[in-house]
Amino acid sequence: MPEKSSLRIIAYKLGHVNDVIGLLNDLNNAYNSMYAFFFLVDSLQHEHNKRAAEIDRRFNRLSKYFKGIAFDRLIDPYWEDDIAYASRRNLHSLLELQTRINFENIVPISERLYLSKVNIQSKGFWEIIGVSDVIKEIRECLKYRDEKRKDKNYRNRQQEQLGELEISEKQNSIIAQKIAILKNLGYSELEIRQLVSTMISSPMSQLDKRQDNGQIDGPDESS
Repeated sequence: MPEKSSLRIIAYKLGHVNDVIGLLNDLNNAYNSMYAFFFLVDSLQHEHNKRAAEIDRRFNRLSKYFKGIAFDRLIDPYWEDDIAYASRRNLHSLLELQTRINFENIVPISERLYLSKVNIQSKGFWEIIGVSDVIKEIRECLKYRDEKRKDKNYRNRQQEQLGELEISEKQNSIIAQKIAILKNLGYSELEIRQLVSTMISSPMSQLDKRQDNGQIDGPDESS
């Protein structure tokens, strides 16, 4: 079972019932979507590794069969290229895969987001518990967006338009690793941008709005 951790998000008010429901839904959607993103990338890498291992097994069988006929010398220099070609040829469409994923159902019950504590006062918090890798990245996203929001010099729209893919790569270590995996598998930057936008940036932008209207603040670093 994956390791779990908690995250406290600073809050100063509750608001209308619909506001509270909306916040919890946005937190849950962001968690489920990021979990699904990690699951998708890990599954693609696992499939690639299986395919590469199978190609390698076939190569070893042929090597034994053709032993003494310089088979190794003829084929081996190009073997990595053969694996790369086979991988590119069998690439799944990222957007097609993403549309097939049910972001909520893909998360096992034991790993779903859990609301552990709520304390609303002059400085209160929402405390959630979930899979550590996902919780860590949500924390980093909230922290980055909170710092961006408070930095008046960052109000320049042109600077704010820094691509979400670059932001994710700079600010989020685990997301950056997943993006690197997709690039190594042969996916184009356009495909990766679209996937990151749909599964990471868009869900997190809903929490960004909650920060802007004062319903929540950044992560509580003292917890």
